[in-house]
Amino acid sequence: MIRSRVDSITGTKQALVTIQYGAVGDKMGMRYTPFGVTAITTESAIYDLVPIAIRFGNRVLLQMKSVVPAILDKRAKTQTFAVTTPPPGFTKTPDGGLDLSEFSVSGSPNYEVTVDGNHVTIVLK
Repeated sequence: MIRSRVDSITGTKQALVTIQYGAVGDKMGMRYTPFGVTAITTESAIYDLVPIAIRFGNRVLLQMKSVVPAILDKRAKTQTFAVTTPPPGFTKTPDGGLDLSEFSVSGSPNYEVTVDGNHVTIVLK
């Protein structure tokens, strides 16, 4: 059951987003409900039931606008989720953030977005 939930996120044909936050340290804070956490391993879990928000070490804020199941891997320091916005739509706003229909990234323009097929990687610096 847990494997099928992981596969439904990582095996998507939609845009698969991975946020790498290792260069900025640990996450500083997170908004979620404990009722929506499913452990995958001791270092990773799926978060759903409410729109999550994470403030990272460089003060970047990731804020989901709706419930999007996301995998947080503390060991790899990644957050992974699927969205319907196609990869070409991942362009920075004039203030350096990202503002898509499913989520926003704000607080610092110091990140890099790369696209490889349907996989979008956002590396926080």
